[in-house]
Amino acid sequence: MNHRKVFLAKELSLIRRLDALICCEISGLARSCCSFPTPTRLASKRRRAWSPTETFFWDLDDATRAWTKRFLARNGGKPPSMIHAGTYGATLHYLKAIAAAGTTDATKVVAKMKELPIDDFYTKGTVRKDGRVMRPYYLLQVKKPSESRYAFDYLKLLATVPAEEAARPLSESACPMVKHG
Repeated sequence: MNHRKVFLAKELSLIRRLDALICCEISGLARSCCSFPTPTRLASKRRRAWSPTETFFWDLDDATRAWTKRFLARNGGKPPSMIHAGTYGATLHYLKAIAAAGTTDATKVVAKMKELPIDDFYTKGTVRKDGRVMRPYYLLQVKKPSESRYAFDYLKLLATVPAEEAARPLSESACPMVKHG
């Protein structure tokens, strides 16, 4: 087998393990939306009562605003969603785990991902043993047009739900990676 095939086989193995890593993340709280709200989507009075829950709020703090500014510059002025931020954050954590593990061996990288804390613009948290990323969720509310002060200022933070309250308890996990009893 040539080196390229060996590399691809290792990467496929890693992808399968990463898929297992997130298997229980998907079964948790439902995501409220997948794209950044636009003025058109938020214009109706009906939407003003809408209170989405998100794991990423671009205007949360200096770090999220700085990352969003870089994203806007590289994405033709289109703002990021939590899907963009999550993909970036997950990739960053994966690369940090490879560096810390000193290998691309999937088993070792996944173990390192669970060992290392996540500390970036998007997530301050951990990867639980069932693969769920433990991070806070944000309850947001659509602002009235008169409340918006600058571009993309459509939402306001109502509450932060701690990770332990937002996630299904590990003891209730149906993920096959968790052994109960």
